[in-house]
Amino acid sequence: MNKITTAKGKHYQAKLKGAYKSLLRFAQHIMEKSLVLKSAVERYLQNHFLPLSDAEELHAQLDYYISATERVCDQARRRVLKGETIPPEEKLFSLFEPHTEWIHRGKTPNPIEFGHRVFIVEDAAGFICHHKVMENGEQDQDVLIPEMKKLQDRLGGAIERASFDRGFHSPQNQTELQEILAHPCIAAKGKHKEEEQKRQATIQFRRARKNHPGVESAIGALQSGNGLERCRDRSYLGYQRYVALGVLGRNLHVLGKILIAQANAEARAGISKRLPIAV
Repeated sequence: MNKITTAKGKHYQAKLKGAYKSLLRFAQHIMEKSLVLKSAVERYLQNHFLPLSDAEELHAQLDYYISATERVCDQARRRVLKGETIPPEEKLFSLFEPHTEWIHRGKTPNPIEFGHRVFIVEDAAGFICHHKVMENGEQDQDVLIPEMKKLQDRLGGAIERASFDRGFHSPQNQTELQEILAHPCIAAKGKHKEEEQKRQATIQFRRARKNHPGVESAIGALQSGNGLERCRDRSYLGYQRYVALGVLGRNLHVLGKILIAQANAEARAGISKRLPIAV
């Protein structure tokens, strides 16, 4: 099916439907065997003692995989064989990670990603001082104000200036952020609005934008150096722990770099392109 979808060519839709029909027949065969197994498990549990929690867990797992497979097969029939368009919120993208979210980033080379969005805040020294695994359906605009209020409260109002991507922009967020920070900086959406914003920007606004690229580096480092390119834990709680461990690893790297630079200013491992912290 992957080859047909990639190559396309003449009559590729008919070929794709044929491949899906073959897969669905095989899935139906497995489903029939699964239902027989389910009945056998139920009879076994009636005649043999198992701790209730273990028995319930086994039965619940079997029930889940049967119902999830039925759901995925139904989606495949509707989408490929009947030509329906299924909204992302109705789709099940993974049997083993049902919490996985479909994320449309629109950026090359991976315009579509699967997982969860993560909101991170990096301080001027390079430490990630706050993070949140966002719920399915949550957008950047939704989490900015609540999370910044939490962080500002935790740090006793120490944050004076902060910069955010234009994805966090909304008229309401622009207004409310001014109540939290002395010098907020969110790039406006739209080419003309952004240019006007730059013309009217204060010195503090410009300073914040100059420091902003550092967080992009942190995101890349979390993926390439701290294991967050792909989560190996299938549960949602495990995903949250995985992200937290990645953040901890990143902060340890930053701390190590600072300590190396303090011990030897010429050490290559301690060299940083980060702008000095303004006093």
